[in-house]
Amino acid sequence: MEVVSILPQPLGIVKCPFHDEVKELIKQEIVAKQDGKYVEISPNSDELVHIDYYSVLDRPQFLKLREWVEEQATIFMENVLGEYVQEGSIVTDSWINICDKGGSQAPHYHTNSYVTALYYVNFNGNEHVPTYFAKTSGVQLFPNNANLTLPQRKNTRYNQMDQVIAEEGDLFLWPSHIIHGYKRNEGDNRVTIAINVMPKMMTNGDYGWKVERLNDEDRLQAIDRKREGDLWWRPDFE
Repeated sequence: MEVVSILPQPLGIVKCPFHDEVKELIKQEIVAKQDGKYVEISPNSDELVHIDYYSVLDRPQFLKLREWVEEQATIFMENVLGEYVQEGSIVTDSWINICDKGGSQAPHYHTNSYVTALYYVNFNGNEHVPTYFAKTSGVQLFPNNANLTLPQRKNTRYNQMDQVIAEEGDLFLWPSHIIHGYKRNEGDNRVTIAINVMPKMMTNGDYGWKVERLNDEDRLQAIDRKREGDLWWRPDFE
């Protein structure tokens, strides 16, 4: 596993040894799930769609990829972050992102996740924009602590975005609290799989719990209630 520093934070990069197999399976999955039930248009960019509302790597045909991702995430946590992972790691969520020319991904981070992974299914560095990583410096719209900020005058590696150029078949891994996204994409069919990973056991030796995956019914119960307006993520600002 190659490790580079971003922000600085560790970013693991691993090349999938069976990428051609994965790419073909993802192509088939996109065709099979192109109905409205699974397709979500990004609220920030019409050219970015997510195939979501189920965890794609839970499907039997992706078992080989899921187990490989879990293995690499465990290596990242143990050998890069230096943490004790008692029973390995588990992919809890995964979804497909398809971005065409003009699309972008707003800055965000992944909640209910320990390590975030991004698998590049279809990526051309000459056309497709790289993922950026950013700190929370500057104005925070909704801080959960005292919001003390100063304007910035000089560019340094500690106050700017970092970008890492990917190649098709790369798996990126990073701590889930890191903000990431990408600017305007210059080519069609930028396809990635976003993945949330947790240790199978969260424990400090005294306190903790075990983690298990949601099934389709668990996932859709919350999604259906959200669609009905019974659940929400933020106040209605409009």
